[in-house]
Amino acid sequence: MEKRSRTPLLLMELALALLIFAFCAGCCLRLFAAARTMAEESWALGRAASAAQAAAECWKKTGGDLEETARLLSAEAGESSLTMPCAENGTLTLTDAGGRVAEIVVTDGAGERFALRVKAVRDGK
Repeated sequence: MEKRSRTPLLLMELALALLIFAFCAGCCLRLFAAARTMAEESWALGRAASAAQAAAECWKKTGGDLEETARLLSAEAGESSLTMPCAENGTLTLTDAGGRVAEIVVTDGAGERFALRVKAVRDGK
């Protein structure tokens, strides 16, 4: 009886194991990259929401006075809106929609990041 060498079978098994390991490692790297992107987007959304909320609070504090809100936020006021830089390469725009209602929009390089509609109430009205 002739004994056959098992070396080719062992080498094929090792090559297959390395191939499976490389495939799994590639999948994990892709998932980590996607998680990082999601974390960065979440961080940017949180910053935009915080900036919009701060502007809304100033709008409510002033009773819907655009000039006073611009002064509190250190922003540039126009006729019916104010703009100010926020976060990284972002812009916050507060537009007076009439009736002490304001539209607040935060944009950045990716477009509109967050929008908020707020109403200033004075003396319960």
